[in-house]
Amino acid sequence: MNSKVKYDSWSITVDDLSYACDKWASALFFLGNGHAGIRNRLPLSSGLGLTERGIFIEGVFEYIRRGITDMVNLPDPFDLKLSAGGTILTSCSQLSLCSRSLDLRKGILTTVLAFGGREFRIEQFASHHDRNIAGIRVSTAAYPDVSIEDSFCADVANIPVSDDQKTSNEEVITLIKDAAVSCKGNGIMSLSFSTVCGTHSLTFTKKNRDYICDGTLIHESLVSFCGGDLSCADYEEERDKSAEALSSLWQRRDILLEGASISLQCALRFNIFQLIQNAPSCDISIGARGLTHGRYKGCYFWDTDVFLLPYYLLADRSVAEHLARYRIRNLDAARRVSASLNTRGARYPWMASLDGSEQCESWDTGKCEMHISADVAWALSRYDAAFDLAEDERMAIAEVYAETARFWLSRFTYSSERDCYDLIFVKGPDEYCGVTSNNAYTNHMAILNVCLALRACDEGLIRLEDGEREKFSDFIMKVKRPYSGRLGTILEDDNYLNLEDVDLSVLKESDKPLYWTYDYDTLQRLRVLKQPDVLLLYLMQPSLFTVQEAERAWDEYEARCAHDSTLSWPLHALIAYKLGKEEEAWKYLRKSLFLDLENLMQNTHSEGLHIGAMGASLEAVLYGMLGHAFSSDEKTDSSPQLPDDVSHVSYCFLEKGEFRHRRV
Repeated sequence: MNSKVKYDSWSITVDDLSYACDKWASALFFLGNGHAGIRNRLPLSSGLGLTERGIFIEGVFEYIRRGITDMVNLPDPFDLKLSAGGTILTSCSQLSLCSRSLDLRKGILTTVLAFGGREFRIEQFASHHDRNIAGIRVSTAAYPDVSIEDSFCADVANIPVSDDQKTSNEEVITLIKDAAVSCKGNGIMSLSFSTVCGTHSLTFTKKNRDYICDGTLIHESLVSFCGGDLSCADYEEERDKSAEALSSLWQRRDILLEGASISLQCALRFNIFQLIQNAPSCDISIGARGLTHGRYKGCYFWDTDVFLLPYYLLADRSVAEHLARYRIRNLDAARRVSASLNTRGARYPWMASLDGSEQCESWDTGKCEMHISADVAWALSRYDAAFDLAEDERMAIAEVYAETARFWLSRFTYSSERDCYDLIFVKGPDEYCGVTSNNAYTNHMAILNVCLALRACDEGLIRLEDGEREKFSDFIMKVKRPYSGRLGTILEDDNYLNLEDVDLSVLKESDKPLYWTYDYDTLQRLRVLKQPDVLLLYLMQPSLFTVQEAERAWDEYEARCAHDSTLSWPLHALIAYKLGKEEEAWKYLRKSLFLDLENLMQNTHSEGLHIGAMGASLEAVLYGMLGHAFSSDEKTDSSPQLPDDVSHVSYCFLEKGEFRHRRV
């Protein structure tokens, strides 16, 4: 592998000067604990833009205009100013050495810089013991011509990115006001500030300590993101507590691939580590980029429900509860979204903010990519099946089923002439298909959604309105189910076979997405997929397919997929595993595990880490390679065959209060 990264079993290192200074490395060496996230930038005193520092706290959103919010880029508590030989470090061009190394086992990032003839070693962590604490230590030889200064920087701003991935936005918006620093003495200071609309008032407390030990000048700094008392806090003690807490998590999360290359084992652990770093500590969700970047305004998508929740169902019940309860508590917001669309019941937003409101400003996506409501219902059904939930929580989930089912009945169009329910002006997961009719994925997921509501009624968890049971049953029987006798499998939508048949290998010669070369108007007229659609339906509801139909679906749709979404590679890996195509599965899985580590789609530097894709990669391992049942109607008798270079897999997850060991 011609890699920018040097891999060890438990660490990644970038020591090439140009790569280590790249914005890609700032994303790669992100530190977080689910509550706070720190995008790792170099300590350039005046060489950073307003938007480049990247400090985020879960749930801190503010309005950028009426009804639209953004995840706030917060003040930087570690504004270092390093000087050597009378020169302050302001630019990467001054560096003769830059090396970054992340210890995945301990959650400690070490950066080594050299400029002005002097070398500085910087150690950082975000605590997994106390999620409000983060720390940094800088050390250098105690020469008279070196100095280390550390303060707060509230000169930060957001750069809200357009929903259109091709639109480059350079407009910055300041979301912080009334920032004031106060000194408490003994190296302790605080920064108090508010967000511009007064939604949040926050205080960061900071403790600095400088000393010389054996000829080494050492600066230590701890910050509390909740304004906590740090007077008795010690840097090494907090760092070690964090490492111990993370070690405890690793005992339940690690997956060991015996016989695999060091780089592959490390890549798998890197993906697991990021799902630890971005796991929320309260009943909120995980944005498409987690806390690593403000892309998509920090919003929550279907990625979380379908590609993250199933991982946490096995790995960490508490996180699964947070994700599920976020959707449950925002049912009223989904009702408001549905009412705004002149439909009944509840329609979950495509891009959801903290309060569950719709943040997508693109009509064809925000209004037409509606499968999210059925995805939420599917995810909650998996959550309900995984744990012994209290009756009141099961009743709350049943209410989600009923309200989303009511949305579907009001959103489909009934044709009395054909005695059939059609879904028109819909966009499926493929997204290159354009706005079409009867997207098979959406139609079948809507049917499942309504079935869940009927089952909940049968179990006494909800009461339906008068005549509603009959309407639901009629809907289930009469929804159009696109199918092609010519293809011998489920058809993506009514328009699929009308699209221009093209040779994908001619259109696409690299991993760069097609939408950078071809306009969406062109793409929606070509028989090319952005990511799996019918194949994803097979993953979600395998009983809809015979073995032959599933094979034909793979033959038709996999060959036409451009993999222009970061979700596509890991999903194809999982689907291939389910179809017994281990060679293809392993090819896709390898690629997905290195997606951000090697910046394969050339957008990690500008968008942060792809947390949804990491969840899908781990699903491919757990539900594919290790053979867990992904959906409720799936039966598994044995695990798939392991790749030739993996002789043994072992892991240990905490399930329902007891340790479960799995060895293959």
